[in-house]
Amino acid sequence: MYNQIITITFLFAISLSDNLYRLDDHLFFSHEQGRDATAARGIYTLTDLTLIGPKTEIPGLFTPPWYYYLLAIPYGLSRGSPHFASFVQIILMSATAPIIYLLFHKLSVSNHWAFVAGIFTAFSFEFISYTRWLTNVSLAIPISALAFYFLISHCQTKSQKYLALYGILAVAASIFQVVLIFQFVFIWLVLTVLKITKLPQARALVFIAVAAVLVAAPLILFDFRNQHISANAAIDFLNGSSDYPFRFNPTNALSLYLQEFTTIAKRTLFNYHNPILLLTFAALLTFGLAQFAKTAKVRNLLVITATMTLMGLGIALFNIGLTQLYLATGIGLILLFTMAMQALWTNPKTRIAAVILSILWLVSLTKNLQLLDQNRGMFFVTIAEGLNYKDQKAALNFIRNDAAQQEYRLEAFTIPYLKPQGWEYLHQYFFGEGDNKTAKLVYIIIEKNVEQFWRQKWTEELGPTDLILSAKFNDITVEKRILKL
Repeated sequence: MYNQIITITFLFAISLSDNLYRLDDHLFFSHEQGRDATAARGIYTLTDLTLIGPKTEIPGLFTPPWYYYLLAIPYGLSRGSPHFASFVQIILMSATAPIIYLLFHKLSVSNHWAFVAGIFTAFSFEFISYTRWLTNVSLAIPISALAFYFLISHCQTKSQKYLALYGILAVAASIFQVVLIFQFVFIWLVLTVLKITKLPQARALVFIAVAAVLVAAPLILFDFRNQHISANAAIDFLNGSSDYPFRFNPTNALSLYLQEFTTIAKRTLFNYHNPILLLTFAALLTFGLAQFAKTAKVRNLLVITATMTLMGLGIALFNIGLTQLYLATGIGLILLFTMAMQALWTNPKTRIAAVILSILWLVSLTKNLQLLDQNRGMFFVTIAEGLNYKDQKAALNFIRNDAAQQEYRLEAFTIPYLKPQGWEYLHQYFFGEGDNKTAKLVYIIIEKNVEQFWRQKWTEELGPTDLILSAKFNDITVEKRILKL
């Protein structure tokens, strides 16, 4: 037990160090982060106790509000600091490596290989990316890993209490990423058909149902108070009549799923795009899993882990190609990779394959550390690349100092277009007040990749202006203009 505590503490410390590395320089704070921070402020100031959380990809459907209430704690304690909120999230997310260590230990009863699984997790670029993304979906990862821990416990003991805990944690993970519930149900259905899991008894079902009702209660109340907007949105989606309709196309769905699965596999295990190296890595991984499967007593464990890895098939027919919808897939991939390494290393005849696989992983690790140092490759940044808290703070401080005591109007030309919530929140957080929309002095913040056509169009919509000066803060441009009378 003492050795396990030391190992867990070490893995947590390593993971925390990776995830905090250069956070001061690279914290991403865009419109979604501004929206979430504003909602959290409404909660801790008791001015807006919301019943809904962040929106989903389907207009009219929302996640439960519990992420906002959780987020309100660090924001409230720090009086609104995004940096502190991100720090708290990173602490929670850094528990993923220790949880996967415990999970693999339960799978293999090997402290050594469980530690290896924890190391793979701590340095996985996929998990590091989510940890540094201040958003609701990220927290689903450690909760999903914990759910898998109890799923394995149930498969090994057939105890209903572990099945109930699996269901409760699956519901909890869906607070942060709604579609995960379909993926967890998919895992349970597959393993039940294969007679690896048991059907839930009445008591277990009651506990899971109570958890589901508690999670969904605010959404249900919101729906009744707003003309069943969410229920109607779900119906429209299924009927194919919404803005984001469901289209039954199995071929396209499978193609889209495989594309996302491949992307996640690369980012989780081997984040290198050389085709020869990729094929070599995949071939050795497959060979290792084949060696692992030769042991009859662990075959069920391989089936369970493979099912967890393929859990994204539970939503494949929805035809949604968003990486964050498959965020728990990486957990299964880490477990499979560790199984393959264990099988190859423990057999002297295949140990050379394990050595080659280890070298390839180290090559990928080197690239991961470079990307982390340069703040590149984060999937959530998309076309808003280069937007970070440090530069935003510098730009806003410049505006405040340049304006001195004059009243001014603040505008932000953003990517995505016309979503200034992040800038509005930061301006109020730093200075404790809003701007004056009637002032003649105008400061325009222009993010990277805003096309010249839109910059000119939006500037003209302000009315005739004289450009006084322009300043750059890495990828952020600030224009100072005076409205003509």
